[in-house]
Amino acid sequence: MPTIIGRGGVKVEYYGKVVTISLSNDGSSITFVDGEVPEGLVDGNNKDFTLSRTPSPPMSLMLHVNGLLQQGGGNDYSVSGNVVHFTSAPTADSTLLASYRY
Repeated sequence: MPTIIGRGGVKVEYYGKVVTISLSNDGSSITFVDGEVPEGLVDGNNKDFTLSRTPSPPMSLMLHVNGLLQQGGGNDYSVSGNVVHFTSAPTADSTLLASYRY
C-alpha cells in the first residue's frame, strides 16, 4: 500500500482500487474514500452490501449503480453503520461504486 504525504498534512493512500485522502490541520482530520466497490454478491437478489468504513456523516455517501447516482434516505438505499441496504436489489452483474467521508 503506497502512501504519499504532501504539504500541509495531506496524506494519500492506495488500497487496490480505493484511494484514501486524509487532510489534517491542528490534529483534526477529514478522510475520503473514492472508488470503493462495496462487498456483497451482486446477483439480483442480494440487497445488503458492506463498505470498508462507516460513512461519517452518513449523508456523505455517494453510491453509484452502473454509473447512475443513487438517492439515499430510503429512496434507493439506506445506510446503517457500514452496511448499505438497497430498497431493490441491484440486477445481476451491476457495477457498484461508493465514495464517502469517514
